[in-house]
Amino acid sequence: MAGFRRIDGENGPSHLSEHRPHLRIALPTAALAVATVVALGFAYRDLLTFGTRYSVESGVEYWLLAPNDRAPLLVLGLTAWLAYRRYPRLRALPPGAGPSWLVWLLGALGFSILAWSVHVHAADLSALSLMAVSSALLIRGWGLAGLRAMWLPVAFLLFAIPIPAPLLVRILWDLRLLTADYTGWLLYMIGSPALVSGDQILRPEQAFQVIEGCSGLRSMETLTMLVVLLIDAFKRRGWHAGLLLLCAPLVALALNGVRVLTLVLNPHSEIVAIHSLQGIAILLVGLLVVYAIDGFLARVPKLAPQPHSEGQHISGGNRIPGPALLRIALVVAVGLATVRIATPVWTAPRPPRSLVEAIDRQLEEYEWEPIPTDNYFSGRVAFRESIHRRYSKPRAASGGNYGAGIEVFVGSADLRDRRTSILSPTNNRPGSGWTAREERMVRLSPQGPKVLELVLQKGHERSATYTWYVGSRGLAEETLRNFLGLERSAFGRAEPIIVARLTMPMTTGRSDAAQRRLQAMYDELTPVLSTQLAHAPAPGGDSPGT
Repeated sequence: MAGFRRIDGENGPSHLSEHRPHLRIALPTAALAVATVVALGFAYRDLLTFGTRYSVESGVEYWLLAPNDRAPLLVLGLTAWLAYRRYPRLRALPPGAGPSWLVWLLGALGFSILAWSVHVHAADLSALSLMAVSSALLIRGWGLAGLRAMWLPVAFLLFAIPIPAPLLVRILWDLRLLTADYTGWLLYMIGSPALVSGDQILRPEQAFQVIEGCSGLRSMETLTMLVVLLIDAFKRRGWHAGLLLLCAPLVALALNGVRVLTLVLNPHSEIVAIHSLQGIAILLVGLLVVYAIDGFLARVPKLAPQPHSEGQHISGGNRIPGPALLRIALVVAVGLATVRIATPVWTAPRPPRSLVEAIDRQLEEYEWEPIPTDNYFSGRVAFRESIHRRYSKPRAASGGNYGAGIEVFVGSADLRDRRTSILSPTNNRPGSGWTAREERMVRLSPQGPKVLELVLQKGHERSATYTWYVGSRGLAEETLRNFLGLERSAFGRAEPIIVARLTMPMTTGRSDAAQRRLQAMYDELTPVLSTQLAHAPAPGGDSPGT
C-alpha cells in the first residue's frame, strides 16, 4: 500500500516499497523550513568552514590528511547525506512526543554548550550543541524511536571535533615512532638497507624524517568516516559493522607505512603534489581493502544480518514534519541565533612577565649562542615564549672547567591556544633522530618537580638530558581543560606551564661530570621558573581573546 512503509529492525535492512508518493509541502511549511535552516546556519556558522587553519584553496590534502585539523563543513555534508538516507525511516514513524524532561534537558544542554563555545571561542564545541539540539527535536517530534532512526547522522557529528591538543601531541609522537619502525621493517623486507634512529630513517643516500603529516592519524580518521558511510550504504549491523569499524584504523595505519615507504624510495618526494596524490591513493586503496573485508564477513553465517519480518508494518507513514514541529524548530533556531549574538566573548589576561628576560638576568655571567629550532620535529608544539641556547662560562671565570657548552631549552605555553600544547615527548629530545637508551624519573631537590633523565644516542653521539615541567597538572587534567576551553574563561589559570630541558654531551657511559653540570644548571634555573609562576598576572584583562 502506498500509505504504509516497512521499517527495518535492528538486525536487518530496511525494505521500503518501490512506489514512493510525491512529497508535497505547503508554501507556509516550506517557508518555515527555510527560515529554520537559515537561523541554524547563523547559529552554527563556526561549523561552515573547512577548518581553523586551512581554507578551500588549501585543497583536499588538508581536508583529509592534515593531522587533526577538521573540515567541519565536509562532516556536515556527509551528515546531511546520512540523514537523507535515513529520512524514510523517520517518515514511517507515527508522530508523538517523547519524554518531556529529556527534551528539555537536551535542549538546555544544547543552548548552554553553544553559549560556552561562543564565550571561549571554541568553535568545535558547537558540534556537541548541534547534536543535543537535533536529538531534542527528534524526540519532540517522533519520540525515542525518532532518535533511534537518526542516531547515526547525529553521532557522525563527532568527527567535527578534534582531539584535544595535549592528548593529540602524545598520540602523534607515538605514531611517528611506530611509523618509522614499521617503514624500516618494510625496507628490510624488500632488501633495502636502512637504519631507524628515533623518528629518522637513515639510508646510505639520504636521511628521511617522519613528521606529523606522516604519522597516519588523519588517514585513520578519514578512512573511518568513509567506512561509516560504507556500513550505512550496505546496511551492515551488529558484529559485522563493529569489525569493519575496528579494521578501518588498522588498515589505514598499515597502508600509511606503505605510503611512507614510497616517499622514502621516491627521489621526488619533496614535491607537495606527490604527497597529496599518494595520500589520496592510500585512502582509496584502504577503502578497497575494507570493501574486500566486508565481502568476506558477509559470507560468515554468524555475522550475516537476520532476515527482516516481511509482515511488520506501521500505519501513519508518509508523514512530514508538521507545521507545529517546524514552528518549534524555528523558535529553537532563533533562540540559538540570539545566544550566538548575545553571548559575551572572553577577553585574555595581560601577558605574564618575560621569561627570556628573567633567564638572561639569572645567567648573565654565561656566554651563549642560539640553537636553531627544528619546526618539523616540534610539529604542533608551540610556545608563547622560548629560548634554545648553548651556554658556557668563560674559562677564566670557571677555572677552566667549563670549556664545553650545556644546551638549555626553556619554553612557556600559550594556554589560550587550544590547537597546541607543550606537553609533548619531543621536548625530551634536543632534536630529530635521537633514541632513548636509558630512562628514569629523579627528584633533584626536595621541593622541586620530578625530572625525566634520559641517556640518548644518535649514531656515535651520546647525550644526557634532564627534562621537567612546572605548572602542569598532568596529561588527563590538561586534556580535559583544553577540550572545554577553560583557559579562555574565568576558570583559566594565572600561572603558565613551563618546560625546561638541559642537554649535555657524554663521552663514555654515564658521565659523572655531565651529571654534575646538569645538576648545577638545574639549581640555577629552578628559582627563575618558580618566580615566573609566583608573579603571573591574575585572569581577566584588557586584550581580546584569540
